[in-house]
Amino acid sequence: MYRIISLSLLLIISNITLNVYALDLMEELKSDVGWEVSDMSDDGQILSTRSVEGLDGKCVKIARTVNVSSEQISQIVYDIANYNSFITTDRVFADMIYEAEDYKDGYQRYDVPFLKDRHLIYRMSKPVVSNDSTLIKWELLPEDNQYRSYLVNLNPDSEPIYATEGAGLWEIVKLTENTTEVSYSLYMNPGGMLPDFLINKANRNGIAGLFNDVLNAAEKVSVAAGEEK
Repeated sequence: MYRIISLSLLLIISNITLNVYALDLMEELKSDVGWEVSDMSDDGQILSTRSVEGLDGKCVKIARTVNVSSEQISQIVYDIANYNSFITTDRVFADMIYEAEDYKDGYQRYDVPFLKDRHLIYRMSKPVVSNDSTLIKWELLPEDNQYRSYLVNLNPDSEPIYATEGAGLWEIVKLTENTTEVSYSLYMNPGGMLPDFLINKANRNGIAGLFNDVLNAAEKVSVAAGEEK
């Protein structure tokens, strides 16, 4: 009886700790303070970074205005079951594990050159719409989660490193019916005792790849929908 009570209490404390950690990291990603522009492309895409005390590596944010509806972009971002259909790199495998009414749980595995593969399970919350702004956030689940058997069965012959810290935030702002300002903020510690410069490089490359793949997929759907009319 005492063991059952102790285990239940431990699970409650662990969940509280995870929620507080995720909330703090999400607040850092939401903040407008401290971002420094590090790159700007000809199409107006801006890449910024932000240092946060206590974190290895930096938070990264990418933003661009596109001629696609905000609803279409939101649908693509939240449709994690179909990420493999538009992700252009063959170094990433994505899967949806579970879908609830207000969130989806997904899996991703990254083939990292010259290093052990990294993998993770994350929970993406249902899009929250307020006036013309839509927020979609995700946070990593700890490695010791309810999908432990899934991880073992998916990787029977290898031992990829589980990412230790991470969260992401999409902000999708409707400017007109077919013009949208999109930003994606990310922090990820891929684990494995990597130095900060490698963490920063991985985050910069990863965020740009997914961001552009999402927008390209949304643009293709939008063009196809226009051709059908």
